[in-house]
Amino acid sequence: MPDYIDGLPVDPTSGNGYAYAALRSAPGGPATPCASYHLGARLENQGSYFAKALNTDNDFTPVGSNVCTSGGWAGNADIAATLSDFAGTDPIYDIKP
Repeated sequence: MPDYIDGLPVDPTSGNGYAYAALRSAPGGPATPCASYHLGARLENQGSYFAKALNTDNDFTPVGSNVCTSGGWAGNADIAATLSDFAGTDPIYDIKP
């Protein structure tokens, strides 16, 4: 079983790919391996059920040197890039294993 996402998930409503950034195990240069990722999707409905979900997600904004995708990230029109990643603020549901 691979240790990476084999395909970028797609939002079923908009068709946009989820925001994604590969992350280093620690801040550093190209010699530091990619060891994790940050994946996020903007929630369309922000009612009480979704507010509970947003209270348990992983709001994460990396240090720029933690992003190991050559300063690039995959995002969409719903999620703005910040520091070569996307802001870990709500209403973005974030995961970072």
